[in-house]
Amino acid sequence: MGTARPMTDQASVGGTDSFELWTAEVGPVLEALVAVSKSAQRAVSQGQGSVLAASDQLKAQSRHIMSWLPTHPSPYADINWLLARTARSYAALARLFAKQAHNSSGINLGALDRETRGTNRALSKTMATIRDLKGT
Repeated sequence: MGTARPMTDQASVGGTDSFELWTAEVGPVLEALVAVSKSAQRAVSQGQGSVLAASDQLKAQSRHIMSWLPTHPSPYADINWLLARTARSYAALARLFAKQAHNSSGINLGALDRETRGTNRALSKTMATIRDLKGT
């Protein structure tokens, strides 16, 4: 992916070492979100029960990130914003999964697949931005 736009709002506490430490802390959080995303992608074709379970997992992971972030802020405010936006996107995806699981007309597989892929692309961009900054 391309290079990240320059971040000019790095906190005065820390610098590169502080960001390195933060990336080590955020790694497991992002890995858990990737795992939940993959599980949700598979659930799309496995029926209403799986879609509802995926909704619960997506919502839980989104809440985890939103509660984790205030106590583990990145030295870059823009990264905090990106991560919060990603968590909100997964919360919206969770709501869509729940709505589809309860849809009396059946699950709209195309919509779930499309929205899951789009949300995963947003996560990939967030992770690429973090990697790009880590490399600088």
